[in-house]
Amino acid sequence: MGRSKGMATSMPDAWGKSGNCLPITVDVDIFSTPAAEEDERVGAGASRLEPLRSEISITGFGGAVEKPVRGGGWQIDNGKLRMWLDFPEGACVSADGDACNVWDLAPGVALQGIDVELPAGRLYFETDIWDDAELEEQNKQYLRARSAAWQAKGEVAAIEKAKNPEKRWSAEKNAWVTEVVHCADT
Repeated sequence: MGRSKGMATSMPDAWGKSGNCLPITVDVDIFSTPAAEEDERVGAGASRLEPLRSEISITGFGGAVEKPVRGGGWQIDNGKLRMWLDFPEGACVSADGDACNVWDLAPGVALQGIDVELPAGRLYFETDIWDDAELEEQNKQYLRARSAAWQAKGEVAAIEKAKNPEKRWSAEKNAWVTEVVHCADT
């Protein structure tokens, strides 16, 4: 978990600003039955989400530690998948060192750049979703754009070659000659 460029988050502005991340994995079962409780942020009528294990593994410099995780809920609304899980303990770096034993820093090593933590409490996750038709259209648009980019790259290479032609050895002239290349109009 961390902040990616351009990613919206409800975490404080300083969280993840360094670009660092805290690797975690949570495998979950998704149910169609109602969540144990409602959550205003995910929305009324959320369905149950349960972790497959009651603990998650969090990896820092010192290796992995286990932290508890509790179930939550999920809902799809307006092209968004919204979910929550509860992390009763969290895993964070304290000002005086590594209170959660995740980072395991050597004495004298600064905490600079270690600005990603798993706060205790409810964590929310959100992502865009597409149906098959929308995903197929996105793939078509991507392929068209990639094809245009490749074509433009080839055209730029041809122009560069015309502007800066390579010298080649001519056995006939017994000298280096510049090959003149003409670009086709596009």
